[in-house]
Amino acid sequence: MSLSVSTLSDNNKYSCVFVTWEDSATVDAWTEPAEIPKGANTIHSVGFLVRKNESEIALAHSHDTHSDDLCGILIIPASAILSIEFLSSKHLLDACK
Repeated sequence: MSLSVSTLSDNNKYSCVFVTWEDSATVDAWTEPAEIPKGANTIHSVGFLVRKNESEIALAHSHDTHSDDLCGILIIPASAILSIEFLSSKHLLDACK
């Protein structure tokens, strides 16, 4: 299937965003102190921005436009967010090339 600008809509109820954020890291084994990894993991997530407030954002991976139901919700604490980029149809089409 070939994507065209008319296939994607910028009039969706929710904005599509690209979020860069820091996630915590765990080591689930006995580990010598010198072998403990340093720093958090930088994560990139794409989704529909369904909630944004002072403490967090919520992204949905899927949105059913008939029922308005959401699926695949990811909640990211505001303190972990490094950047949020709002995506347009052009961004999405360029990414699919």
